[in-house]
Amino acid sequence: MRFLELGITRSSDYRITSVNSLGMVAGVRGSLADTSAPQGVYWKDDTLREVAERLTRALGQLDHGSAEIRQINERGDILCLLFSKAGLEGSALLRAGEEAVVLGHARATLWAEDLNNHGQVVGAILEEGRDPVAFVWQDHVLRRLGPGIGKLVNDKGQVVIEDYATDTYSLWTDGQRRPIDLSVFPPDGSLHLSALNNRGQIAGTFQRPRPFASVPFFWDGSTLVQLEYTGEALDLNDRGQVVGTLVTSKPGADPARFPLLWRAGVVTRLCGQQGEAQAISENGLIAGVVEEEGGRRPVIWSDRALETDPLSAKLLPSAQRAQRERQQELTEVVKR
Repeated sequence: MRFLELGITRSSDYRITSVNSLGMVAGVRGSLADTSAPQGVYWKDDTLREVAERLTRALGQLDHGSAEIRQINERGDILCLLFSKAGLEGSALLRAGEEAVVLGHARATLWAEDLNNHGQVVGAILEEGRDPVAFVWQDHVLRRLGPGIGKLVNDKGQVVIEDYATDTYSLWTDGQRRPIDLSVFPPDGSLHLSALNNRGQIAGTFQRPRPFASVPFFWDGSTLVQLEYTGEALDLNDRGQVVGTLVTSKPGADPARFPLLWRAGVVTRLCGQQGEAQAISENGLIAGVVEEEGGRRPVIWSDRALETDPLSAKLLPSAQRAQRERQQELTEVVKR
């Protein structure tokens, strides 16, 4: 597994939110030099772009301070949150053909959380003085799903809903909500469900500060399986591959965090540098960040041959060495 640098400045800090099979990577960029609002950015065709610029071209001048990308789907649609200095202003869907749609609702603000490949958006309807209500939106039609926040949606239209009032999760399918049983975990920690695939499988993490615990898990619709490492499960694809962080610790030292891939009980550390694997596509592209002196730098991991990758010109030195070593090995085999 090799990784490629996405070509960014050293004065910024990044968080990756999603990656698709086309190699588009979405994230949030924050400046290390000041406290200005983070900006949603994405990489496409070897070019770094700000999503606010595309929203401005599609909608006209925006009265928003920043736009944060929540998700990119396989079609290249981009789901965004819009912020002003006063806070959340709403959500927008930027379709691959440059068309932009603002998700609207009378007397309420829509907080978007996730997007599937059919253009369905889930999130929460926020009305002053009322508890959040989960929703699913598609083609200007809004449907209320009941109390909570729509956190995740797959291509079958299944929705994971988080209910803050009861601190529980449920799975909405064809109009029915079924509780997700996570009672195996003690009540003195926090639960985060991070990904839902088209097989109805869910990845998530249980965390507790004292005594420290960070337990990644995998739920297959009926059985909860604790994964064979300490750390976080941050994303999941239809192959059942989970990406996240491996947390290691030594006495007297801060915990170290490394990007990892989990599949069928096998844990693979993706590189020797600290960082996080934050998103995985259906064809196995993994996007995340590595820790360097200049900040958190975005990278993409791939098993594909590096010489055919459009980002190969921006290989990190370690990846360049690995490529040369691989080419040397092939040369030696041919000589024999």
